[in-house]
Amino acid sequence: MVSIAEARYRWPWIVAAVSMMTGVVLACVSMISFEVVRGMLDSISGDGSAEPYTQKLHQRLQTIFALSSAFCVSMASLCIVLRTTSRGKVVEAKITRNLQRLYDDFGLLVAAVGKVLASSISLILFSVILACAVRLPFVQTPIRFDEAISWRDYAAKPFWLTIALYNDPNNHVFHNLISGLFMKWFGESLLVLRSVSLVAGILVVAISAVATKQLVLRSMPEFTSVLASVAGCLVAVAICSNPIVNEFSIYARGYSLLILAWLLSIILLQHSITNRNSASWIGSIVFGALGMWTIPTMIYPIIAAIVFWSLSRSRLVDMVAWLSSIAILTIVLYSPILAISGPQAIIGNPYVKSLSIANWIQQAPSTIYSLREVLLGNMPVTLQGVVFAIVASACFYSIEYRRLAWKAMVSFLAVAAVVFVQRVVPPERTWVWLTVPWSIAVGMAIPIVAMVNLRTPNSSIIASCVIALVVFAAPVSNWFSGTRLQKSFAIGPCPEASNAVSFLVEARRADEAIVVVCPASGTVDWYAKQAGIDPKAFDPPRLKPDGGLSPESIIVGVVNDGYFSQTVTSVLDSHASTRPWKGGVEELIWQGNTLSLYRVLLQKR
Repeated sequence: MVSIAEARYRWPWIVAAVSMMTGVVLACVSMISFEVVRGMLDSISGDGSAEPYTQKLHQRLQTIFALSSAFCVSMASLCIVLRTTSRGKVVEAKITRNLQRLYDDFGLLVAAVGKVLASSISLILFSVILACAVRLPFVQTPIRFDEAISWRDYAAKPFWLTIALYNDPNNHVFHNLISGLFMKWFGESLLVLRSVSLVAGILVVAISAVATKQLVLRSMPEFTSVLASVAGCLVAVAICSNPIVNEFSIYARGYSLLILAWLLSIILLQHSITNRNSASWIGSIVFGALGMWTIPTMIYPIIAAIVFWSLSRSRLVDMVAWLSSIAILTIVLYSPILAISGPQAIIGNPYVKSLSIANWIQQAPSTIYSLREVLLGNMPVTLQGVVFAIVASACFYSIEYRRLAWKAMVSFLAVAAVVFVQRVVPPERTWVWLTVPWSIAVGMAIPIVAMVNLRTPNSSIIASCVIALVVFAAPVSNWFSGTRLQKSFAIGPCPEASNAVSFLVEARRADEAIVVVCPASGTVDWYAKQAGIDPKAFDPPRLKPDGGLSPESIIVGVVNDGYFSQTVTSVLDSHASTRPWKGGVEELIWQGNTLSLYRVLLQKR
């Protein structure tokens, strides 16, 4: 194999050639006129409609392409300088040495990962089997409206629209990008749609268990390998017993992928700090940026990681460099959204508003209560007390555990301080990443307390106790998760949407449009696609050249489920600012428990 050092006379010219060609292409693209692009988009759409592509957006894209072209040409010029000047050759030699070091460090990282995995095969198998046993029974549950809207508006779009549109926070970009690719490769089914969350959630369980074992062996020398594996098993059980983690490891949302990215990022960060491994450093940055690209609230666990490792006597400059690198790569990943949707689409969340200090303090107790639900779920109060007592006792018994707990607590308080400065009350799912460090804390605490109270270093006694616990882990986890999932089914009329679509297949006239809004819109679209209804059936009516409406009647879906109380008028009014029509005579044609369908004769506004 040719090493990087042996290829040192090749790479500057290769980079220069690729950069120059890219710069020329981007410069040519930046000179294409608005009329040409708009006409092409009109022809592709098929109905002459490309309203979102405006002159202002075109000018913004022209500027971005021109700047990118200048950057590529500058990069090509720099590479040429590196090969043709004496000082440039010195810089080139340093770059080559660093690339060779990165290549060598990557080999060391792969070897280290292989060694850890080989020593934890049984633990990994246990974690994967437990996670599958708990979650697979719920994979085919009816689709929720937030999943369906995420699929319809982002994952089902061409990938260049998935990474460029951010009309609402429902676009978990990295998750929707992977889901969209999977559905193009394997077909649009519920299992494929949820496969990314499912696989990510299973990996979170396995990686957390293995990471706990390594953490115990490194920081607590009194623990044997068996006891460390026991701690890992307990962490797997704790995570699989957490309802909200199981929920977001099933539904097609980006939260389990965020947890996985954060977990891999901090594991690689720890390996980089301990071994001065440049490949681990870069990998940590990449996974941190991918987590941010999934959901911007990844910033909270990143802040926690920075504070934790700063308290672990890591150099502050290293932490600043780590955060800065993640920020730069995140901006690069979000650049299509920044260009198309604008920065405000990411920064501003219409569902989370900044409060006054008084209002924020007033809502703090409910936030703390929701955080307790995230960490402990539906666990009985007495059992919650036992868990907290075990964690507190472990802090008393073990100095190393107490140090880790103290740093973790300070890290969480730093995140709380950031939230206070923002004066926002994020929804409870924002804190789902906390279930991993909490589960690790519980998993490590139980063997510590058991070992001290049993007054014996013999790990077989503790292992026997854990085996008894594991036997009941899956059914207990299913009970906790089942309660949570049944509660989440109430959010959005999923089964009703399926029944309504079945009726539409039989009763709808071919020229009638279907108009529904959240929460029924995404789920009706999903079941309609599965039933073979043409997606154009959901295109709103338009004015004909003679001034009439086409079609003259539509079918309107109305939801009344105790949380949403809609009427035909309210559904139609949601289109009032963009559509030149209003409802007239209404006829109820189908009624379910929470969703009803009306045929409405349209009138011009």
